[in-house]
Amino acid sequence: MSEVVFLFGVAGAGKNWVAERLSARFGYHFYDADLDLTPAMRRAIERRELFTDEMRAEFFSLVADRIAVLRRV
Repeated sequence: MSEVVFLFGVAGAGKNWVAERLSARFGYHFYDADLDLTPAMRRAIERRELFTDEMRAEFFSLVADRIAVLRRV
């Protein structure tokens, strides 16, 4: 089974930079979970609103599904 490195933090902290370096150095697949933000989350960001628990639950379910697919590749 393949390993998963999950980087989580505030915007602009350098998560993508680190992930791209890990990908290049160790051959890890780089997946930017921002690409799977739900429409509700994108609206909340535009309106500068907080995410609800329901938004987070839906998003993390999508991310978990995507990771499961990528681990099989």
